[in-house]
Amino acid sequence: MGNGLITAVICIDWIKSRKLTSCDMILGSLGISRFLFQCVTTGENFILPSSLENCDDILKILFPLEVLLNFLCLWFATWLSVFYCVKITTFSHLLFLWMKQRISSLVPWLLIGSLFVSLGISVPFVFTNHTFCRSNETFLRDPHQGRKFHVLTLYIGILYLLGLFIPFLIFMVSTSLLITSLWRHTRRMQREITNLLDPQTKAHVVVIKSQISFAVFYFSYCVALLSTVIFYFHHNSNQSWINAVVISAYPSGHSVILILLSSKLKQGSAKILTPPKCHLREQAS
Repeated sequence: MGNGLITAVICIDWIKSRKLTSCDMILGSLGISRFLFQCVTTGENFILPSSLENCDDILKILFPLEVLLNFLCLWFATWLSVFYCVKITTFSHLLFLWMKQRISSLVPWLLIGSLFVSLGISVPFVFTNHTFCRSNETFLRDPHQGRKFHVLTLYIGILYLLGLFIPFLIFMVSTSLLITSLWRHTRRMQREITNLLDPQTKAHVVVIKSQISFAVFYFSYCVALLSTVIFYFHHNSNQSWINAVVISAYPSGHSVILILLSSKLKQGSAKILTPPKCHLREQAS
């Protein structure tokens, strides 16, 4: 619902104004990718257990698509933090000044580049996901096949972790710069004995709240993902369901926080959720 509301608010604003800002472009891409990601993971969690005979055919479609959408979500959320960092921070470094002038024109290319990077990571899963769907007993019968399976598992694991680490590193750098900028701005305001809650400070605080919440969800997601891989080999279904809940909370929880911290998204969501009759009464009053 949260990702659907973000997508709906951005689309309605786009139709009305006939233009899309760079921030709205990132938010819209993030909302759509997360909404589709949750649809795929929900289908995988509920359809796959009841269709074990067609497990291989289902995973050929769902698993690579899930990997693609997962990395798109991570990259789009990362570029959102970078966008906030560039727009709000007041560093005088030449790189920051250059990015401030060109960030709006760079956003479409960053989104397109994220799509190609995510496709590059998810392509190997198209050719290897059938291996993970088979029973481990099949590989225990043939030591050579067993070694190939473990090498393949190691390769896929490294590729997946690398795809997680790079956007997370960029996100942590942008968050650190935001906190540093807030600290420097607060010290300057204290020296000048002015109001500490000026618009720039408020903008810093709102964005940092969003960044911290994203970091908590991101870290929990990575831990749940790693434990899912570990418990996959131990066939612990209860643990896998716990991890599934944590993994699902990441794209939904952060989107809800984005709505609550953004006045535009909050007002737009309220209008969508308000029944038509109540909306007409408000206009009449």
